[in-house]
Amino acid sequence: AMAMSQAQSAMAMSQAQAMVPPMVVSTAVPSNSPAGYGAMQPPPPPPGPPPPLGHAPPYTVPPNYLCPLSGRLMTRPVIADDGWAYDEAALTQWVQTAVATKQVPYSPFNGADLSQT
Repeated sequence: AMAMSQAQSAMAMSQAQAMVPPMVVSTAVPSNSPAGYGAMQPPPPPPGPPPPLGHAPPYTVPPNYLCPLSGRLMTRPVIADDGWAYDEAALTQWVQTAVATKQVPYSPFNGADLSQT
């Protein structure tokens, strides 16, 4: 193998560079873009503050989360002997009212006896 001299290596390098066109970087602004192609844009504004408490968007409570006796959101749901879920306080009041009036506390849905609930 023949070793290249420094002069031959430099000449080969300059010939190779002559074959590759130089990279052209344009700083011209296209006429169809007022800000210029690739011009930096300002960052978007930060999001506004969250809405104050008490101003939340309206929501819908699923019907099965509401106590069928009180119509209110169940905070301590319990399953009675009739298989329905009730709020514990509402069911307790329903049974106590029936017992106080000497009635059997029946399920408002299927007539099941709730006295053992």
